[in-house]
Formats: sequence, C-alpha cells, structure tokens
Amino acid sequence: MTAPPLAVREATPADLPALAELERAAFGEPWSRAGLAAFVARAGALVLLAELPDEGTVTAGATGPAGVDGGEEAAPAPRPPAAYAAWTLAADEAELLRLAVDPARRRRGLARELLAAGSDRLAAAGCTTCFLEVRVDNRAAVALYERLGFHRIGHRPAYYHDGADALLYAASVGRARDPVRGRRAGRPRG
Repeated sequence: MTAPPLAVREATPADLPALAELERAAFGEPWSRAGLAAFVARAGALVLLAELPDEGTVTAGATGPAGVDGGEEAAPAPRPPAAYAAWTLAADEAELLRLAVDPARRRRGLARELLAAGSDRLAAAGCTTCFLEVRVDNRAAVALYERLGFHRIGHRPAYYHDGADALLYAASVGRARDPVRGRRAGRPRG
C-alpha cells in the first residue's frame, strides 16, 4: 500500500495531550505526560509528529449553524497525530527511543515515512549513526527496522520489565534515493 502524504513537524508543549493519548493507545507501558513534557523540552531531543492532512479536522463542540438555536460553529480542531517518534542526539549519534503509530492507522507506511523524515533531520543535525532497542517479540517492528537498513548489533536478555529480551540495532543516517520510485530506499549509505 502506498503511504499517504504526511505533514511532519516538531512537537511542541501544546502537543502533549495528544502525545500522551497516542502513548496510551500504542504502548502497554506508556510514558507519562510529565515524562513526555520533560523529553520535549530537553536539549538534544528531537520529537517529530506526523499528521495526515487528508483526514481534515474534527469540529469540536459544534452545536449547529451560527444563529440556529443559539449555536455557533466551533473552530476546527486538529486531529490527533497519526504517529510520533522521539530521538536523543549526542555528537554525531542518535538513538530512537520511541516510535508510536495510532493502532487504527497502522500498516499504512506511516512509521516508514516518519522515520525517513527523522533521518533527514538527523543528517541535517550532523548525525551519522542511529541506534535503537526493540523487543525481540515485536516482529513487525524488527521487520520494519531491517527493511530500513538497520542491522543487529547486540542482544540484551531480560531487558524489559516483563522479562522480554531487547535486540540492539544501528543504521547509517540518511539513505540513498530509490531510482525507480524517487523515494527513500531502505538501504543505508555505505
């Protein structure tokens, strides 16, 4: 399936309620709103969120057309983000700490497109390598990361609270263009 166009932007403190909601929907052990707030404000952090512009907006609190039964049209409210990703940056390295996609919007290529946008921003910030940890039993995430050019560099037994192992991955930041589609390819620069 072709990925829909995404509007990708850096998260701001105003996005914290939506990010916290997305965390709760995507993870069994979500980051708290306070933890998200501290991370968004942290020096050396990059938090990107992706919105689907073609989904439009939600009209919050509309009771009817202006002048009918005293109701007024409410201003359109932006839809919650479809996905977000959080990285830390230090020197020429980055670590992907979080990648969340709204469960109702999974399997549409959103994570791939968000990670490509993040890779561009990391490269612009001078990063050359990105690291991540992923649960060994998260097969969809492992497959995605490997398709995007991440290679396994380690294994941490019983890393997560429930005793699950973590796999460690690394990839070069920035990827070559796919000559057929003109899009980012899943191969690291070599």
